[in-house]
Amino acid sequence: MKRLLTFLLPIFLIFSAAAEEWRSDAHLCAITLPNNEPWQFGNATRLPSGEMIFSAANMEDKQSVSVIVIPDFPTNNVLGQAAISRFSEMLTAMGFQTKKKTQIEWLGRPFVEIIGERPNDASGQQVLVTRAAIVEKKAYLVTTFARGDESRLEDERFMRVLKTFRFLEPNQKQLTGPSPFMRYYRAGYVVCLIVMLVLMFAFFIMYIRTRRRH
Repeated sequence: MKRLLTFLLPIFLIFSAAAEEWRSDAHLCAITLPNNEPWQFGNATRLPSGEMIFSAANMEDKQSVSVIVIPDFPTNNVLGQAAISRFSEMLTAMGFQTKKKTQIEWLGRPFVEIIGERPNDASGQQVLVTRAAIVEKKAYLVTTFARGDESRLEDERFMRVLKTFRFLEPNQKQLTGPSPFMRYYRAGYVVCLIVMLVLMFAFFIMYIRTRRRH
């Protein structure tokens, strides 16, 4: 039985590693997770002043990524004091302290990038990066955090998922079809299923023959 589990474990991992693009047609945004890493999707969560419409966590390095939308935002100035205060309140509710903020140009829009940190605790020091923008009276906060300090911002692996975030055009819902890689995923599933069945059949045949010999 142990040999069979040894054979099947990589196949189960292949099934769990397959990923798909997440998108929100209601809020016109999307984000992509790497298809070769053990990311697990979370549930949408209502917050006091908004909604976490997307969340995911990496089961290996415990990195988290989320997208928060705050509707009816009172200002269009992403660097204004009112906006910064609301963003900081959201990060404080997540247990992080704001260290610094910088205006950046990203996705063809003005964003504010906020660096936060969570002091050392049982899980160790953690660093957070949030990129926030205001679009049509909605504030979007794209956030990722993990163990480490500010030096992790230079690590492309740490920023890889956050940088896949993008806004969708209003008519993109109708124009966008299935992922071009979907057929390869399906073919992979079929191959894995066939291999799994063959291995199970071979194991039971070997098991029966071994019992007859004894």
